[in-house]
Amino acid sequence: MPRELRFLQELAREARLNPDLFDALGEDDFIFFTQACRKHAQHHAKRSPLHGEGLLMVHPFYRMVEAIHLDLPDAAEKRGMMNMRAAAESASGAMPVALIDDFPSYALASSGLAEDGLVDYVVFTRNWDPSPMRPHEAENLHWLSRAFLCGCYGGGRCLSYYFTELYRPNANSAIHIKDAILYSPRGPLKKLDTEFERQYIERVGITTDAFVALASGYVEPRISAPGPLPAASLSP
Repeated sequence: MPRELRFLQELAREARLNPDLFDALGEDDFIFFTQACRKHAQHHAKRSPLHGEGLLMVHPFYRMVEAIHLDLPDAAEKRGMMNMRAAAESASGAMPVALIDDFPSYALASSGLAEDGLVDYVVFTRNWDPSPMRPHEAENLHWLSRAFLCGCYGGGRCLSYYFTELYRPNANSAIHIKDAILYSPRGPLKKLDTEFERQYIERVGITTDAFVALASGYVEPRISAPGPLPAASLSP
């Protein structure tokens, strides 16, 4: 999928196989890798202002990248990733698209979205972690009045981190694209407000088709009021 970062992809694959690789790299090599990814993102990101409605793609192809040391994605997981790309294609030009990813995943997979002109804003996270490398970049996401979320993994740290960061009393401020969210094949992850978020996704989430229609300007998706939900802390 990506074309321009092939010279970094072998290093990224090794980083996936050996989580301690970056710790073992010399400082110069680490800086070279991360700066190459940032320069690529800066060159390709369209830089549309972050305001109004926007699409947030959180580690979108992590499942495909994780197949380096797990089974290959199954049919349902492949469909979920296709839905993520369909969401980006429909959102591009209609609303800002923010890509949130770690450096190895960006080099191996999601940089292709940027190369195809589908990304406005890139937030790089720490490896295998939702925390942004530069916190002020994630703070800019609060400028969105309504954020549509997709990516990996639902019910785990990464997607939940941005859900809790962006959730506000207005129930429509963070909306999950339900069939463009993947769940870990490893089984249960560390959960954040699991029951709260599960009910929230069911009540407030929409499908990829509904999101595409919304982004295309044809029809407003029907989003029911969430009503009372279990009390839960929203602090990440």
